[in-house]
Amino acid sequence: MPGRPNRRPRQPGTLTLEHRGHGRPPQLSPGKARKILADCHLTPMQVMAINMHFYHQEAELLDSDFYRLLEKGAPVKELQAIHRKSRQSRQDAQACAVDLAPYMHAKLSMVKIGGTRDPKEMADLELIENLASVSELLADEPEFAEAAE
Repeated sequence: MPGRPNRRPRQPGTLTLEHRGHGRPPQLSPGKARKILADCHLTPMQVMAINMHFYHQEAELLDSDFYRLLEKGAPVKELQAIHRKSRQSRQDAQACAVDLAPYMHAKLSMVKIGGTRDPKEMADLELIENLASVSELLADEPEFAEAAE
């Protein structure tokens, strides 16, 4: 081939250096992958939720250790190390939450709330009905339900 001196032609069925490591491993067929997942008895969503809970609990425990050691007058370096671990656990929990959120909450743009009319043009009764429907939608979300009480 012109422009490629000193290169052997690629043998059929072999991967070049540029192709290695992309996609699934050649020995793992889609059928084998499905069998592994079926034997696991956990869905990816469950794993994300478990990991989020684990990292959150770990951060809470580290925080309680931090305050307990602070009261005892522990060295600053020890307190800094615990604080770093707690912060990392919180970041890990947040990363899990970000991955899990699309499975748990509908995007607001996907939820039809009401008409497209300008509220200034609506009658009072119509505005009240629209606000009631929005309140019903938000009542399903725990953080909004607590704020409304």
